[in-house]
Amino acid sequence: MRTGVVLYRLLLRLLPADLRRRAGAEMVEVVIARLARAHGPIGRLRALGHEIGGLLLMCARARWAHGGHRRGRGVVTGRSGSMETFLQDLRFAGRTMRRSPGPTLVAVLAFALGIAASTAMFSVVDAVLLRPLPFPEPERIVSVYTKNPAFEGHPTMGDAAERGWWSYPEFEAVRDVPGVMDGLAAMSYGGAVLYGGGEPERVSLGLATADLFTRVLRVRPIFGRVFDAEDVRAGSNVILLSEGYWRRRFGADPAVVGSTVRLGDDAVTIVGVLPQEAHLGGFGVEGWRPLGTDDANWGNHWLLTVGRLAAG
Repeated sequence: MRTGVVLYRLLLRLLPADLRRRAGAEMVEVVIARLARAHGPIGRLRALGHEIGGLLLMCARARWAHGGHRRGRGVVTGRSGSMETFLQDLRFAGRTMRRSPGPTLVAVLAFALGIAASTAMFSVVDAVLLRPLPFPEPERIVSVYTKNPAFEGHPTMGDAAERGWWSYPEFEAVRDVPGVMDGLAAMSYGGAVLYGGGEPERVSLGLATADLFTRVLRVRPIFGRVFDAEDVRAGSNVILLSEGYWRRRFGADPAVVGSTVRLGDDAVTIVGVLPQEAHLGGFGVEGWRPLGTDDANWGNHWLLTVGRLAAG
């Protein structure tokens, strides 16, 4: 918090001197109070970013509207005078920062971290919550949770009353319940090192049952095919590439469909390329593989489940 206040005090130098004398101390007190009320580091960074953004906007408005000032024997008025005063204060702020490089560096790093965190959070919120899903009838696509009333209010197992993570036997038990879903799919996320098409690199992978693409999301590949139920049952070593990764890694070469690459110790066949819009926001998956079905442990909760509601 102290570093943020130091940065704010330095940026106050951008205000015209008369405005800074009248309101500067009160503005700093407001910032200190707001940072004290913020919850956690992210909250403080967000509050600091908001206050600094308001300060910079105030500086721009004040400089734009600032009246003429004397320069030598003549008078510089209007916008040119405002810019000259702004540049003088900017140079003064720069000299102040050079005299205290340590606090200045920490303040700048904290500010940059706050911008980066806010940008990352907005990107996820925008992709997951604000934009409609890029699939047919997106309002029918839902996340599915398990609910166990026996655990509600339990002193130690209360978190099991409602759970977003499923075990594979739980998923199988409800997958084909008639009349509720047109399709239900389980999925998870991981990664592996890919060999082929260039230097080895670690890729972000999704694991999913076949219904994710055919019945839930209803997407068509650009090239090739999506994996099917037989691939899942047989534990086939196949992979679907995202369009972005296909373009970056393989130069958008359609001939890679049907070729074999290695993921870790496994040889896998590229069976298709999914279009750019065929993604679930915020996860950045570069390839999809069939989800294995040999996990019979009802207590092993590791899967997310999504479905498409039946018509009506």
